[in-house]
Amino acid sequence: MRKVSSVVLRSLSMIGLMFTLFSKGSLAIPACSGGHCGKVHAEMNQVCISMGFSGKPFPVVGPDGSVCTCPCSCIAAGTEVATPTGEVKIENMKEGDEVTQVYGETSSTRVTKILRTTLAVPHSVSELQYQGRKITVSSNHPFVTPDYQVVTAKTLKEGSMVLDGGGKAVQIEANTIREDFIGDLYNLIIHPESDRPIDHVVITNGIQSGDFLTQATLDSIQMDLDLREGKLIPIK
Repeated sequence: MRKVSSVVLRSLSMIGLMFTLFSKGSLAIPACSGGHCGKVHAEMNQVCISMGFSGKPFPVVGPDGSVCTCPCSCIAAGTEVATPTGEVKIENMKEGDEVTQVYGETSSTRVTKILRTTLAVPHSVSELQYQGRKITVSSNHPFVTPDYQVVTAKTLKEGSMVLDGGGKAVQIEANTIREDFIGDLYNLIIHPESDRPIDHVVITNGIQSGDFLTQATLDSIQMDLDLREGKLIPIK
């Protein structure tokens, strides 16, 4: 059995109380740093799904022993997801809806799960700008590069290249770190039965993104993932 870290053990011991308090809106616990959330996500993504933390950020123990929060989801409301009938804002999507499938035998697939996190206190996000568009995501949100590597938003900088929905290279013009984001973050899951990263790519605001299962794997391995040859770590 894999050893669970002290961060997770201490976090889980207070989750019931914290979730109740969050639901009642009686606490305004500050956000954890982006770096700390990245480390915690590697062990807490299972909790995000199995314990239903898709409405509020979950409480964890920060590096200094204090309590802070991390979101389960990572794409800002207003982001448009490509579907067979056109782009749809992610907050208007529901489980079972069809989305455009970038790779695979069919041109579309169905969304298995939608995750949502409402952030009532400021959290850190990345705001990527490219070709007259922008997308706001958490620092660990996955994107696909022209050499078919899956990388996180935090690694992209001015001049970095990602792929658009048609497979063409798009240059990142700016990656602005915002520490003041308040609002809803979303994510989705497609093809939960597959461990192939290539089956987990959707189009968000015109560029290729990995779904939640791709994000969870990057959080765990803390390195880039080969889209065609890599394997996802399953979350059941």
